Amino acid sequence: MANSLSAFTINPNTGVLTAVQGSPFATGVSPQRPAADVTGTWLYVPNEQDKTVTMFAIDQNTGALNSQGTDATGDSPTGIAIDLSNTFTYIADSSSDQISSYNRAKLLGILDSIGTVIARDSPTGITLANGISPVKYVPKYAYVAKSGKW
Repeated sequence: MANSLSAFTINPNTGVLTAVQGSPFATGVSPQRPAADVTGTWLYVPNEQDKTVTMFAIDQNTGALNSQGTDATGDSPTGIAIDLSNTFTYIADSSSDQISSYNRAKLLGILDSIGTVIARDSPTGITLANGISPVKYVPKYAYVAKSGKW
């Protein structure tokens, strides 16, 4: 399905991916690189052509996604990153050459704009360096964006 996100469970022993029931899940137009918060509770998908971010609640038992709606963003959102404190979210906008910053309501997943900064020409992604952490990260689900015909 075009303009969707496919969801998979990850076998912790073998790494094998298995499709989540109900997958794929509808997004906005031309979904880009999704990002989940550190708790694995929320997933955000920038939708480049309709200038939005789709917000999903992640079912902790199955990995299924429950759409929580969309928020308007800049002209062409292409990348998203969430800090480890789950407080701030950053979205790269390739058309306006900006990075938008948001406060994030941890329980509701809602994004509240707190400003923008001019970035390099056409930023298409953003990642945050978290430094040394004693926490062991074990992924449970994988999500893949699909735009165009399918």
